[in-house]
Amino acid sequence: AYFLRSRVRRAAGDARGADADAAEGLRREPTDALSWAVRGAWRRPSDPAGAVADFDRALLANPQTWDALLNKAAALADRLNRPADAVVA
Repeated sequence: AYFLRSRVRRAAGDARGADADAAEGLRREPTDALSWAVRGAWRRPSDPAGAVADFDRALLANPQTWDALLNKAAALADRLNRPADAVVA
């Protein structure tokens, strides 16, 4: 919810509020597969290793979380320069 509100606030011109919501979303520990995948997607640009860990947690919670699998492969290949690991994913 914090990430969604961050996008809404940014679109409304409230950059400070958007940044605060994004930071709070990153600080909280997710409790379900979708939340792990979303947090991983937000972490991917600045913390790709942390994002991969979040995607792994999403896949542990629900192995059919396809967004987590695709984003994990992208983070491994594009951000961490580990294309062989991305192919395995």
